[in-house]
Amino acid sequence: MSHMKVYEIKSAEDLSSILKLAIELEITFYDASYIHLTKKLDAFLVSEDRELREKARNVSVKAFSILELG
Repeated sequence: MSHMKVYEIKSAEDLSSILKLAIELEITFYDASYIHLTKKLDAFLVSEDRELREKARNVSVKAFSILELG
């Protein structure tokens, strides 16, 4: 696990953005935090949750399943 980086979301700005995403996309705060961090890091989201991938794509986040990457 030494190759895994942990990100902490503590700022009021980040928390507010996550809450707005959760409300806008009608998803949990937890799921919205993944989308928020993916956008912030200019990364892509890998999830087997089809609905989460679709919601992420609705806000211009690149989202893929494992099969789509393979």
